[in-house]
Amino acid sequence: MMSDDELARYLGIERAKDRAKILAALTPKERAGYERMRDVELGIKLWLDGLAPRPPGIICCRRNAQRKRGIAGE
Repeated sequence: MMSDDELARYLGIERAKDRAKILAALTPKERAGYERMRDVELGIKLWLDGLAPRPPGIICCRRNAQRKRGIAGE
């Protein structure tokens, strides 16, 4: 579970004047959703860097999409 400081940093509101009010207004379901997004993003980054397996339930098709559009690279 993320602390309020971690969640504010993730949402980009760590310096917002009404940060505490914004965080207090989040429902437990919304907060859990943001935490899940952060975990999935981290899992994908680790996978792309070759440091972890692809997160379960995630469909990653970036390489195929780039080839179909003719984008050089992978």
